[in-house]
Amino acid sequence: NSAAVAKSLALGNATSLLTTLTISGTNSLTITNGLSINPSAVAKNFDIQIGAGSLTVGAGITYAANRTSTIAISTGTLTVANLITLGASDVLSFSGAGTANLNGGLDDGAGTLTLFSGCTVAIGGNYTVSGTASTWTSGSNAVFKGNSTITPNVAITFDNVQVNSGVIVTLA
Repeated sequence: NSAAVAKSLALGNATSLLTTLTISGTNSLTITNGLSINPSAVAKNFDIQIGAGSLTVGAGITYAANRTSTIAISTGTLTVANLITLGASDVLSFSGAGTANLNGGLDDGAGTLTLFSGCTVAIGGNYTVSGTASTWTSGSNAVFKGNSTITPNVAITFDNVQVNSGVIVTLA
């Protein structure tokens, strides 16, 4: 098992073909600053696969516009300090009972949030949904762990919702 650390990470470059970063087993990767997925906007798919391990990003995640970028979580954990924004081609998906700690909040601006029964999305900031309605999978969990405003520009249907003690959640 390995616990890797990087100051920052750019996944892909101007000549990249399909690129996948896999965190297998219980390995972990901590990026103290930001993660940039497909920074050169190459017309290819870029994927991060988190198995049972963990990916921690100390700042934010930036995606190339109009390119498919996927972060897939099985039973592991994704932790992001800043707001994560899902654009039209961005995917955050679960295939198991993993956890996403989105400490800066989630802006789902027409991206794809695919949930799995038993998964947990813990939101520490605001949650905004635009574009298409969002229906959370049966058995999936939304946990609001920081003062938040939920802005449903389209319908949001949760399955299980938890608001931690002392947290104020406002529906805008």
